[in-house]
Amino acid sequence: MNQEKIFTRLLEEKNKQAEKIIEEAKREYKKIIGELEKEAFSYYRKWFEERRQRIIRDTQEKMFNIKLEVKKKILLKKEEIKDKAFKEIKNFLEKNREFIPKKKIITPQGIVEEEVDIKEFLQFLSEKYAKEIEEFIKI
Repeated sequence: MNQEKIFTRLLEEKNKQAEKIIEEAKREYKKIIGELEKEAFSYYRKWFEERRQRIIRDTQEKMFNIKLEVKKKILLKKEEIKDKAFKEIKNFLEKNREFIPKKKIITPQGIVEEEVDIKEFLQFLSEKYAKEIEEFIKI
C-alpha cells in the first residue's frame, strides 16, 4: 500500500507538472497567436495604405492629364478665335483700304505718304491691344 501511495503521489505530481506545462504552452500559444495577429493586421494595414496611396496618385495623375488636355483645347480654341478675328479684320481692310493708316516717309524730294502694309498693321494692332484681346476671348 505504501508503494501504491508513493506511486499515486508521483503520478499526481507528474500530472500537475504536465498540467503546468500544458498551461504554459497555452499561454505561449495565445501570446504567439496575438503577435501574429498584430503582425498580420499591421502588414495588411500597411499594404492597404500603400494601395490607397497608389490609387490616389494614379487618380491625381489622370485628373492632371485631363485638366492639361482641357487647358490645351481652350488655348487652341482661343488661338482659333484670335486667328479668325484677324482674318476677318484683314478681309475688311482689303475691301476698305481707306481704313488702313498711312505712314509719312521723309525723302529728299519731300514727304511721301504710303499705305501701311496690312500684315504690319495687324501686327501693330495685335501688340497694342493684346490685353484687350485676351480679355475679350477669356473663357
